[in-house]
Amino acid sequence: MPISTLLPLTQALYNEVHSQLGAEFDQIFGAGSSKEVRDLLAPRFNFNGEHVPGSRKSPILDPAHLTAFYVDPFNWELRNEIKVMRTVKTVIGETVEKIFGYSAENSYFHRMKAVKEFEELYSHTGGYRDLYDEPLPAAVSEEVLIENTKKLTIKRVREWAEKHDLMAGRFRFFETYARGSFLYQKVIKIFLSIRLAGSMDVERIAKPLKHQILTKERNMLGDQKATVLLRASENLKFLFEAKQALRASIHDSKVAGGVVVVD
Repeated sequence: MPISTLLPLTQALYNEVHSQLGAEFDQIFGAGSSKEVRDLLAPRFNFNGEHVPGSRKSPILDPAHLTAFYVDPFNWELRNEIKVMRTVKTVIGETVEKIFGYSAENSYFHRMKAVKEFEELYSHTGGYRDLYDEPLPAAVSEEVLIENTKKLTIKRVREWAEKHDLMAGRFRFFETYARGSFLYQKVIKIFLSIRLAGSMDVERIAKPLKHQILTKERNMLGDQKATVLLRASENLKFLFEAKQALRASIHDSKVAGGVVVVD
């Protein structure tokens, strides 16, 4: 699953867990059980991407997950189904500031260029005007949006992600229609390169990061450069898997056509 699904998945998980809490839950597990579960989970659900004040527990989301959702080329399909708790201007503004900074030469120009192109992507205007078959959905009131957010389900998020072929579909969109885009090359590709994974998968990725990249010899390596090195490794793995899948597909089509393939 692409990392852009984590925000709506977190909201859907919150909805489905809390829908089970109440009188019946307390009757089965004891009086006050629903409140205990709510209090236990509350520090994890930080829909604004910020740390929950007064809690030492690690929350699910951070600002990068909100950015990933905003730059997903298909997020428009969920805009009337989930209320993001930080404005798009704040999230994207902070993201381009972190990437381009203030001290680097032409950083102001780069920030403004990235923001302008994002606005075109988000509003389906400019260079992105003719890339979508359907118009943007009409805006709904704040009250309706909040009610829709409460109804979002994991099934709905999964259908949305799979409809556009998960990570591959999102890469394919930009590589086909906006390969040379400044925003894609400098910002969006960073977030498209990250996927959701289970705890064991995370461990498999985290250990190489620790033992191969963040070594003692590289103790001056900043987080941003370490991330670039890790992302390069993950991208190579993704391309290798895609190449293997393509090779298998060609092999199967030749065999089906009666052609003997000799490796």
